[in-house]
Amino acid sequence: MIRQQTRVDQFLERFETIGNSISFYLLLLVIGLGIWILTPLAPEWKPDARAFGLAALILAGLTMIHGALWFVLTRDSFRLPKRVRAVLATAIRFLRPLHFMTGLVALGIVLIHAYAFLKSDYVWDRFSITGLIAMIILFILAIDGIGLIASPLLSRIVHRWIALGFVIALAVHLWMVL
Repeated sequence: MIRQQTRVDQFLERFETIGNSISFYLLLLVIGLGIWILTPLAPEWKPDARAFGLAALILAGLTMIHGALWFVLTRDSFRLPKRVRAVLATAIRFLRPLHFMTGLVALGIVLIHAYAFLKSDYVWDRFSITGLIAMIILFILAIDGIGLIASPLLSRIVHRWIALGFVIALAVHLWMVL
């Protein structure tokens, strides 16, 4: 039997649609900003790399909340009451567009963070290598996430493994830097 859509379902459906649109435009903005920074028309500015790194870390943490809730909800080993599972499912639906938006903004901030180090006395050391590895995995994660939005044929399991790889690479980078 098909159940009637409640007001909450209608709100979440609209929120997801609007959130996906905002995420797409944020992606275009990040790509445009990256292209603009690399052109000779960009001003000679050197952003504070630590501030942008901290901002990217905060946004990545917000993005990871979605993954943590999804992990708890999809595990059969966690015995949760139906009411709690329903609340978690609603929270995940609410967090999904925020997951897209904060993830793409974090990607843009990571690019500015990397650009700041390229403009300074840049050397290949353990800090830059671990940061580069984390950034490459983040690019792959973003491309896979965009693919998940556009295609039902991609696997969410692969996306989770890429996300786990990014979390590990980010933890190693932070351990080296801090």
